Amino acid sequence: MQQLTPEALRLAYRREGDVVRVQLPLPHTPASTLRWVSQFASVTGATIQSEEWGADRFQSTLFTGELQILINIEWLCDAIWLELIAGGDNAGDKLWNWCQKSLGAAEPYSN
Repeated sequence: MQQLTPEALRLAYRREGDVVRVQLPLPHTPASTLRWVSQFASVTGATIQSEEWGADRFQSTLFTGELQILINIEWLCDAIWLELIAGGDNAGDKLWNWCQKSLGAAEPYSN
């Protein structure tokens, strides 16, 4: 598994409505999944609050100090994505702005 860096995440983020896809290869084992999420939290400055396994998916709740984010890894659809928990109005904008700020970028989303 490749080390996550702010630059790798910056290049991998794609906004899709109220979610942000992370276009990186999926981890292959439970242990590598936990390492990946731990690295993601470390790189972005988030704190892991909970983890939940399903048959073909993994979810982890992250806390950023102001936002709660759900990171989803699904092997059936070969995808990693982020979404706000109780995002409310402008959830997509809030999530995208956090994604950029957490990596040191100052480029808020605009249409």
